[in-house]
Amino acid sequence: MVNKEFSGTICAWMGSPITVRADRNRDPQSVTVYQGATGANGNQYGKINVLKTYGDESFTLNPGETALIDFGQNFAGWEAFTVEGNRGTVLTIEHGEILNDNNGLKSRGNDGPEGSIYNANYRSAAATTVYTLAGGGKESYHPAFSFYGFRYIEITTTETVTIHSVDGQVVTSVERDDGFIETSDKDVNQLISNIRWGQYSNYLSIPTDCPQRDERMGWTADTQVFAEAGMYMAFSKSFLEKFLTDLRDSQRADGAYPGTTPTGNYGGADWGGTGWADAGIIVPYNLYVHYGDTAVIEDNWKAMKKYVDSYLGATGGRGPRNVWGDWLAYESNDGEIQDMLAVAFYAWDALMMAEMATAIGKDTDAKKYLELYETEKEYFIDKYVKENGQLKRGEQSVCLYALFLNLVPNEESFEAIEKQLVDNIKRKGNRLQTGFLGTAIILPTLTKIGRSDLAYTLLLQHDNPSWLYSVDQGATTIWERWNSYTIENGFGDVGMNSFNHYAYGAVAAWMFDSMAGINTSTDVNGVGFKKIVLAPQPDSRLAVKASYESAYGTIKAESTYENSVWTYNCSLPANTTGEIRIPAAGADYCIVNGKAPADLTLEADGLAFKGVENGVLVFEAVSGSFSFVTRIG
Repeated sequence: MVNKEFSGTICAWMGSPITVRADRNRDPQSVTVYQGATGANGNQYGKINVLKTYGDESFTLNPGETALIDFGQNFAGWEAFTVEGNRGTVLTIEHGEILNDNNGLKSRGNDGPEGSIYNANYRSAAATTVYTLAGGGKESYHPAFSFYGFRYIEITTTETVTIHSVDGQVVTSVERDDGFIETSDKDVNQLISNIRWGQYSNYLSIPTDCPQRDERMGWTADTQVFAEAGMYMAFSKSFLEKFLTDLRDSQRADGAYPGTTPTGNYGGADWGGTGWADAGIIVPYNLYVHYGDTAVIEDNWKAMKKYVDSYLGATGGRGPRNVWGDWLAYESNDGEIQDMLAVAFYAWDALMMAEMATAIGKDTDAKKYLELYETEKEYFIDKYVKENGQLKRGEQSVCLYALFLNLVPNEESFEAIEKQLVDNIKRKGNRLQTGFLGTAIILPTLTKIGRSDLAYTLLLQHDNPSWLYSVDQGATTIWERWNSYTIENGFGDVGMNSFNHYAYGAVAAWMFDSMAGINTSTDVNGVGFKKIVLAPQPDSRLAVKASYESAYGTIKAESTYENSVWTYNCSLPANTTGEIRIPAAGADYCIVNGKAPADLTLEADGLAFKGVENGVLVFEAVSGSFSFVTRIG
């Protein structure tokens, strides 16, 4: 584990503590001293009585008063304070992610007066620090045997004390940040920050679902849907390989992986669940593609074969078990939807197994798993594709997986399901309706079918449900639910309502590979960014600047629009090759480093024009920096 500063600087766990100070730039009154208020009636708590506000200076806290401190950022860690007072004085510190609202109305889920911390969503987790003063001068303390998930703390005291400083110390297993992306939209930039802090908070020893409540479990679906995004954002190889060790240790005798690891057996019902158990295939595959190391395949091959061959092989083609399906989707997630998703995941597992088998020279297995994919594809088509080519069900999640995995009989059916999906999105006000499984692939699938315009619309959407709805409500991390808090209704169900999850942060992968265009080849000779594929999907609504620190060096990409002219600047590090794919109306509409595409040579320019594919100019590249200026459409 390491401590992390608010600015992102990292030091060793055993080194000097690194702190996160309350963000005075965001809120100059980040330290507030108040007294509680009595509710006006049985359904109302009333408002707090603010006594004083402070900046960085020391302050006095008396019995009956509460100091509310806003660190400006939800994170995992603990508070560190310096205090002075009489021996035997007891400080009590409560933690919370968000504040109560709307005059403390209980009907909105509040657990205290408006403006006080809300922590009912912690469930049975006490999330309380109790410190007894030794007396005799200044004394400093921070918890060392527990951590909390919080943005706010409230301090109360049994006797008058002087509090000289209160800082936050952030704890994470993230070793370094590898990917950086910035856009022309401040709300999207806040979303990117929220994703990063969700990763800091939940990549902590194991990939947890949340850092604050009485859970903190290694949920496998959360892990797999975020894995690719996590690899772009930060170096994740060793962390996720350790997770896979836990997963193998948890694997059941029949090959089923659990829904949580290292504990497993969450209520006895989670083994072999669609999208959860498949983490045993998806995470190794993503690690192999992203880092180019076949050792992860070798380490997991026996366990992966046991899952696919033994466990899934005994299901008669039905695939994983129905446990949670497209968890927290806004649309139906009934048994038939879950049946469809199960077959899709079985087919997907087979495709990944075939690719990984090829990577480690197991050609017979590769052929077997490609045949298994075709078998599952036919199973899906026979059961769920209608005569008119559409799916029997039109929910977004199943349309997405059918298109994403090409589980269709022909091109006409592909187009029919594409229309089903797009019509659904438009009918819902250009809003996604997906849960954990569907959200992970919704923007990549829209891009695959040539609708990156709609993908951008979903990204930039501010209405509930959307990524930016929580940003508008002041979120500094990703929420568990699209509606963990709504303006209309207040707080969501206290039984499961985290304000620091990371699953929906999976969108960061699309930001890097489609917005910025930074991809690795999936060919066995190009994985791990040995061969880099720069394939941007530009949109005039958003300028993008990104970099990724690959094993071969820094890859950079910048996309801007000005007066209908699109410019894409990019660079490839030494000892790599690349393919650059530039959308344009034609070669005549593109200038590259001041030259026409036809005039480029690999020897002189590091680029060679290979031709046009479906409106995309294709270039072969070696290491170097390139600038493309074009008009699109």
